[in-house]
Amino acid sequence: MKTLKKILLVLGILIILVLVVGMFLPSKAHVERSIVIKAPVGNAFAQVNTLKNWVNWSPWHKMDPDMAITYFGPESGKDAKYSWTSDKKMVGNGKLVIAESEPDSLVTTVMIFDRGKGTASFWFSKTPEGTKVTWEMESDLGWNPIAHYFGLTMDKMVGPQFEDGLKSLKDVAEKMPVTNYKVEETTSPDMFAMTLNFKCASNPAEISKNFGEAYGKINACIAKSGLKVTGSPFSMTNSYKDGRADMDVGLPVDKMGTTDGDIKAVEMKAGNVLKVHYMGPYSQLGFVHMAINQYAKDHNKQINGPGVEVYVSDPMTEKDSTKWVTDVIYMVK
Repeated sequence: MKTLKKILLVLGILIILVLVVGMFLPSKAHVERSIVIKAPVGNAFAQVNTLKNWVNWSPWHKMDPDMAITYFGPESGKDAKYSWTSDKKMVGNGKLVIAESEPDSLVTTVMIFDRGKGTASFWFSKTPEGTKVTWEMESDLGWNPIAHYFGLTMDKMVGPQFEDGLKSLKDVAEKMPVTNYKVEETTSPDMFAMTLNFKCASNPAEISKNFGEAYGKINACIAKSGLKVTGSPFSMTNSYKDGRADMDVGLPVDKMGTTDGDIKAVEMKAGNVLKVHYMGPYSQLGFVHMAINQYAKDHNKQINGPGVEVYVSDPMTEKDSTKWVTDVIYMVK
């Protein structure tokens, strides 16, 4: 009897010790994996932002290809959702909702299932090789000390599934065909312009924000100097490096201006160019750049400088992105 009491006492002490230690373990578990996809950001974003595309790459769908799926709400973007039911215990039943969507930049999902709730985010950014996609998940384990121990194994359990999903996403995005855009060999005239350089995080939301601020400053400078705008706004991407974009944006003017602080007066010389007159959303412009670069390679043309995007349409007045017109131009030797 004394021996049994001692055993129970030791077990009790061990249980208390385990619970006490568990209380001081991290109450949150974080899983994160990244991959670089050799395709425009729009390819990868469309696969994640449109829930019906998840069957193409999601590791959860591979666990039970026969699960019953019902879609609700919009087809893509915020508030798009689906529910699933499965006979397989590891899959179970649940619902997934897109809680946040920023074009070509971020998709955040909330998954509600039999055993709890999880939030995950997909981050998209341009790189010199194509698109970097980061899939991350953070779970709040609360005050349950046993759950804290489970949190220590989360990365090893879920991480390989994230890796598998990202590899499938890469395979799907890279196999999406590049449209056969019509590349024109032509010439560009001499042009005067006022430009502004900016550097920011290489995600579409930050770039768009900096675009707006830059064009506002340039317009104010042009008005102050008495110049006249003679064409559509344009941009040149100098580099994407270490998650940062280096870009020049500008407006063409009627005569040579005067540099004013960060706003530069430039003269853009006439020359031979490759040009595509593109109509569609900006998220697909990466295809156009790829098409021009491939054309230059196939026709022994040496590209001389960064690509120029001329935004013929104004998204503020034309709300239908399928009707946005952009001229993409590369100087060649």
